[in-house]
Amino acid sequence: MKKLIYFAALLGLLATSCSDDKNEPNTRTLQGNALTAVIPTDKSKEAVLTEMPLKVTQYLSEGGDWKVTVSDMTLPDGSKLSFTTPTIAGAGVEDVSLVYYSNFNADGGQVIRDFRTDLINMYYYINASTNKPAAAPFGTLVACNFKVGGDYTVATFPNRSYYGGATTTTYEAEGETKEFTNQLPMYFVSIDLAKRMAEVTIFNAQFSENMPVLSAVNLRGLKLEASSQYGYTIKGENLTPTVGVGGNETSYPMYMFDSFEMHPTNTALSSCAITYEVAGKYKGAFTGSYRAQ
Repeated sequence: MKKLIYFAALLGLLATSCSDDKNEPNTRTLQGNALTAVIPTDKSKEAVLTEMPLKVTQYLSEGGDWKVTVSDMTLPDGSKLSFTTPTIAGAGVEDVSLVYYSNFNADGGQVIRDFRTDLINMYYYINASTNKPAAAPFGTLVACNFKVGGDYTVATFPNRSYYGGATTTTYEAEGETKEFTNQLPMYFVSIDLAKRMAEVTIFNAQFSENMPVLSAVNLRGLKLEASSQYGYTIKGENLTPTVGVGGNETSYPMYMFDSFEMHPTNTALSSCAITYEVAGKYKGAFTGSYRAQ
């Protein structure tokens, strides 16, 4: 079967090109800076959020194999990390997985272990104007993760992504605790690494079975923090949301978010858990992924 690879914006930052370089003819490349969590193996040490200069190259004249290059990334101990992987055969059709099972050395002598890069074209997206799923706009998302010796786990994550899955809300009604599970809500997360801030929009929000569906609930002013346990967290308290999109947004203090927290739940940082409490009444819990399931 033919591989369907969509080369466009990588993590919202990286660009694609076809090479006419005589040293690397017949290649396709995704290149740019990827948001990255560097997590120490020693959990008493602080994790770091940074950007990793990343290039993913497919060699069309060599059977379509791949190499991944990391250039001059500063690790928490101050050392620099640069390497190009050995040649890797891609597995998959719409999404392609590049896995190198053996250890190899970086330019500075660090040992790279458990190397994996997923090129993800099948991910969740919803059109804000129609509130329905539509063609994904972000091009190829890249989930690159590996270990540096026994010291660090390194993993990239997108600066813009939609997460789909299941949301369960518990609340008190008619003198009893009720539980409502819903597959409809979808969570759009936009991250500003420089400001260490994030925004989250909950599309098709519904806090109980009998309440109307809110097309879009917007939360701003969330804090982005590094986490030695998860890689990163997004948190906020006492947030007054707006409901609607663009010029149609309206403040909704009646749905004050007393708390909100999101953190990844897997090594690739592609799945997450979200918990929140609304107006002292509704407690929501979401688990899902930006990679379409």
